Amino acid sequence: MKALMDFTSKLFGKLELKLPESGSSNGITTPSSPAAAQPGAIFDQLRQCVFIRNEVGAHHNVQGMAVSDSDVQAFGNLVIRLVESVSCPTCRQIPSTREDTYFRCSCRPRSAAQLWPASV
Repeated sequence: MKALMDFTSKLFGKLELKLPESGSSNGITTPSSPAAAQPGAIFDQLRQCVFIRNEVGAHHNVQGMAVSDSDVQAFGNLVIRLVESVSCPTCRQIPSTREDTYFRCSCRPRSAAQLWPASV
């Protein structure tokens, strides 16, 4: 898991979810919620406690019994926040339909959430 997180850290540092907004000049806005606007910050927090996933969840072992329930719950909450920060609030999907420079969710194109950039 650590190797995967190291590999994707550059991408998460640049990810930005843009949502449609009625009344704006281009119809797209960046959410005002700090969690939604900064998936990279949440990702960095997760990297600090990825051992919880390994020792408690994926590879249960004796050392995992020393991890407190509150630490496990905090880790789970970070995972939820990360998913919410890159998901469309309408259809709840992580945008996966590729456009030229971004991904969009399955909502109608003018109301679809956009996840920028499509590549790093």
